[in-house]
Amino acid sequence: MVILTTLYLMCGITYIILGIFTFFNDSKNKLNKLFFVCSMNLAYWAFMTCLMNGSIDAKTASTFYLYSTFSWATFYCLFLHYIIILTNREGFLKRKIAYLILYLPALVAIYLYVFKPETAQNFVKTNLGWVYIASKNKGFIWENFYNIYYICSMIVAVFLLLTWRRNSKIIRERKQAKLILITTFVIIMIGGITDIVIPMFTRASIPFVGIILIMIPMIGVWYSIKKYKLMDLNPENFTLEVLKIM
Repeated sequence: MVILTTLYLMCGITYIILGIFTFFNDSKNKLNKLFFVCSMNLAYWAFMTCLMNGSIDAKTASTFYLYSTFSWATFYCLFLHYIIILTNREGFLKRKIAYLILYLPALVAIYLYVFKPETAQNFVKTNLGWVYIASKNKGFIWENFYNIYYICSMIVAVFLLLTWRRNSKIIRERKQAKLILITTFVIIMIGGITDIVIPMFTRASIPFVGIILIMIPMIGVWYSIKKYKLMDLNPENFTLEVLKIM
């Protein structure tokens, strides 16, 4: 229990460091700002999960789980928003209705999981801490919406990254796309198994690992910023890339 709680805490601190580092790398860059928002979102999620896991009773654990909903319900929309801008598909966002379409799944998730919260009976204490066991027979949408939302968001993100990598003539961009694709694919596979496949066939008590797994693509993006100067579009770097193409 202490080990996993400490791991959640360390993840939260790491997300804050990644976000601050990226923001101050170029505070005027739109992508840097959005990465910062994503990082703070994840930090909040990690801290709430840390408090939930260290709770003394099921009621307290369910309360912190409810607080964390605002983070995990919105993260994948934020991540997809980031990928849209990164892959030069920002034209989609020129109309205000596009933002409603983009963030509609998050709004639906908040409605389903905040206004219809689980009770303390859905939380079981294990050696690793508190584990959430989803209620059954509450309707297909309520039970499966988050999984559908998560899968669809990741599929769109991967498609945009693949298209960006295939169409880009800049070596740096292709390397960035490859790195982010690999790290994103890893979380899709592992997260899909732990959060969807296993709960589908068994009611085994599995600790919350999503907030830990997301560290993989986030570090991938951070490494891209550091190694390939991702989101650093100053004239000097742009000129170097043009010379490489020529």
